[in-house]
Amino acid sequence: MSAATTTSGQTYAQIVEVTQGSMAATASVVGQLEAEQSASLAFEHMSDTANLVSLAVQAGAVVTQSQVLATIDPTPYQQVLDQVQSDLQAAKETLQT
Repeated sequence: MSAATTTSGQTYAQIVEVTQGSMAATASVVGQLEAEQSASLAFEHMSDTANLVSLAVQAGAVVTQSQVLATIDPTPYQQVLDQVQSDLQAAKETLQT
């Protein structure tokens, strides 16, 4: 029900039937969008540069938590890991003797 006032100061009421249905609206705008969230990437355990093997996303892409964004060449890190494991094995053997 809606109420309105006439020019003579009198009010009147209008009764309308309500029906259920769907309503759609479209708005077209021109402008520049900015991301609601963004983050700078930092790699805490990298002490040197690494070659990029693959890039799985492009600038502006929507990403999800835990999604792989890029892959680096693991070779230098694997070499360090192998050396540390070898040193550990040698230290264990030294303790046993």
